[in-house]
Amino acid sequence: MKKVWTIALMLVMVAMMLTSCSSILLPGTWAAEMDDTDVQMNLFKDGTGELVVDHESTPCVWESTDTTLKVVAQESNDLYRELENTTYKIDGYTLVMTTVSGHVVDFKDMSMNRFFPIYISMVALAVWIGFFSVLGMIQTMQDKQKACRRQHRIPEKRLLWFGALGGALVMWLTMMLVHHKTRYKKFMIGLPVMALLQVILIMVMWNNRELFYFNWGIG
Repeated sequence: MKKVWTIALMLVMVAMMLTSCSSILLPGTWAAEMDDTDVQMNLFKDGTGELVVDHESTPCVWESTDTTLKVVAQESNDLYRELENTTYKIDGYTLVMTTVSGHVVDFKDMSMNRFFPIYISMVALAVWIGFFSVLGMIQTMQDKQKACRRQHRIPEKRLLWFGALGGALVMWLTMMLVHHKTRYKKFMIGLPVMALLQVILIMVMWNNRELFYFNWGIG
């Protein structure tokens, strides 16, 4: 059992490392409409970038603090000056900017870069559930074999723990398939309830996936 918890802990650590490493993909590309004009900011990690206004681009440099963004374009016009000193916050997929004139502009993430932490987290969750599903299925089948041979059984608490940690659905299907523990309410009712709660949890996490953003800012 200690080996199982060690592997589970390693999975959590790998998921956290992958998610944190994905922050290097920031900043990215942001697009919005200002004064009926399509504007796109391509902000590169080295502090350079380009502003694209109605498909015409100009190089720029930029720097940021926790709440402010300064963009300096090689060309100068009213629109670029609006962007030169702004305050901002990241709200999910949106970069909410307040320009010097007080206009609030929502720049949408066009680069897909900020999606990676979410999808890496979901992949890590899938690996976690798959790990305990396979482990729970193997333990269930081994317990069935031990029962047939009248050998020392696998503790029920261990089986329930595997179900609670993500393997509930697969374990319940395995028990139904091999006709094991079918007279025990703790398994025939408990495992489906666990599986339902796990599905609901995953759906809630996915529908609120913007909550999994880390507010790295864009600098």
